[in-house]
Amino acid sequence: MVGVSTTVFLGEFETKTLLEVEPRGPGTYPVKMMVRCNSLLSSIYIKAADVGATVKANYFDTTTGDEFTGERYDLPSHLIYGSANAGETHRLLITKIHNKPQLEVIVTGGNVEFGVYATAVSSSASDVDSALISDGDTFVPETNKAIPMACLDVSTGLLNFVTCPLKVEITGQGGDLYHIRGGVDADPGNTVTVFADTVPAGTERRFTKLWVTATNDGYFSLLANGVEIAAGRIDVVQHNVAFRFDPVHTISAGTSYELKYNSDDDPTEACPIIAFLTGFDVTL
Repeated sequence: MVGVSTTVFLGEFETKTLLEVEPRGPGTYPVKMMVRCNSLLSSIYIKAADVGATVKANYFDTTTGDEFTGERYDLPSHLIYGSANAGETHRLLITKIHNKPQLEVIVTGGNVEFGVYATAVSSSASDVDSALISDGDTFVPETNKAIPMACLDVSTGLLNFVTCPLKVEITGQGGDLYHIRGGVDADPGNTVTVFADTVPAGTERRFTKLWVTATNDGYFSLLANGVEIAAGRIDVVQHNVAFRFDPVHTISAGTSYELKYNSDDDPTEACPIIAFLTGFDVTL
């Protein structure tokens, strides 16, 4: 350990230089503090560094013991910086502290010209701040915290945490995407089938949304084994209708379904009807 550290006193909102900007060779440079705050805003400025040299600023504190009895509670610390960071200032909020945090700066591999600056703050400290991590940080189960992501499984009513390796696929709600498109001309006053399909064996099909678009007025009806499960009206005000199944509508293997369109008498010529049905298939 290089040199003898001096206790630095920091009152709330007070700022002091913990280590002056100057070249330092390999070694550990400690600074003891006494503070009246619940967090420290720390900045390390790297003015210059030899190629291959690094500097790492760590914070820790103790409670009923001290560094000589082996008690050490590691606090959030700066990353490792080198010659590529010359001219940069890196800032970090140090939280979860008692009143006697300590700074240790470790220089390796050559000389680094740097300085460390700290401000005693209170209002910005929180568990959310201390839980923030950088991309690729190593997980420490004893200390790391995070806000979990969860997804609702509508089929079970359970909230499930998102786990890694994370692979995001747009698969409706837990199955293979299903999509069917139908297009047909409808003569005035006639009923036409826009599309029809049957659920294959070993599959449960779940519908999420039906779109129907037409230029002539009429009534559409989605039938499953002859039973209407969705319907709507196309008129001069709305030529595109989206019918959302909420909750999703499930039909079993072997069920046949079709979309019927009953065209009004006007206009007098045949008009195209286009429809899309989406959902997802679950293998049983």
